[in-house]
Amino acid sequence: MNSKVDQTDPDSDSNPTDDGSVNVLEFGNSRQMRHELVSVIRDLNDDGQLDLIAMIWLGRGEFTLAEWPEPRKAAQDIGR
Repeated sequence: MNSKVDQTDPDSDSNPTDDGSVNVLEFGNSRQMRHELVSVIRDLNDDGQLDLIAMIWLGRGEFTLAEWPEPRKAAQDIGR
């Protein structure tokens, strides 16, 4: 299981290829992380955003994968 840890090298200029993406597991500037997350979600098309909502519900245990059409439809319904 992965979890966040305190930053070990806050001034690192390396890229994910060089550092094996370990920086993603470190706490950093939460405003920057929020900005990145919001940006990625906004860049998703409508179907991608609906799939994300449905997957969140799956992850929270509100639906099972076998029920996939149901959370997908529910996500679509809240967007109307």
